[in-house]
Amino acid sequence: AKSFLASGGGLATIAVRDEYIPLLAAKHPEVMLISHSKALQQIDRFSVLVAGPGVEMLSAEEELLIKTFDKKIVADAGMFDILRHKETLFDGKTVVYTPHPGELKRFSDKKDLCWRALIEDFPLDKDCVLVAKNSATFVRYNDKRYILPYGAKALAFGGTGDALCGVMAMALSQSHSVEHAVISALLIHRKAGLMLEEIFGSSAHQIEKLIDL
Repeated sequence: AKSFLASGGGLATIAVRDEYIPLLAAKHPEVMLISHSKALQQIDRFSVLVAGPGVEMLSAEEELLIKTFDKKIVADAGMFDILRHKETLFDGKTVVYTPHPGELKRFSDKKDLCWRALIEDFPLDKDCVLVAKNSATFVRYNDKRYILPYGAKALAFGGTGDALCGVMAMALSQSHSVEHAVISALLIHRKAGLMLEEIFGSSAHQIEKLIDL
């Protein structure tokens, strides 16, 4: 949510279970907070949904929230373990999937495939996007393939993928083209990572500074 705001997003709202709202409100006053039930009632307010970071399983209400949302979705982290058991959760939706190598391999039943083959084997509906994060990031969109061939070691730490989700949501909220939004978000995130590495070193594990950049 903070990455979304820092990269140019207008309003970020976190939908959480009721008991977490006071804790998050104290730590992140710049972010709006809402319960899952209220998010369902006001679902037309939102233009992009980010699902997955920090999630290990879905409650019935969380699953209904995802199924009801009919705009663009960024799926990351825990969603890849969940989707193995709920393959139809995103049917008919415009989704940007952002797995790292471990998540992509866990999702596939074909463990012996190489990295590039796993990317091609990933089930992807028309107009959805796969962003396979690695030292060289591969993007698969319909019949097109993009490669970001250079990276920043400072982006290899936990949390940098969550920051990418925020930038991705920002770009998707401001562009009619899913393809162009994804490429723009990746370039913004990569540029910030390169700057982080240049200023603080390749071992810098400082997500707040990454978001600032």
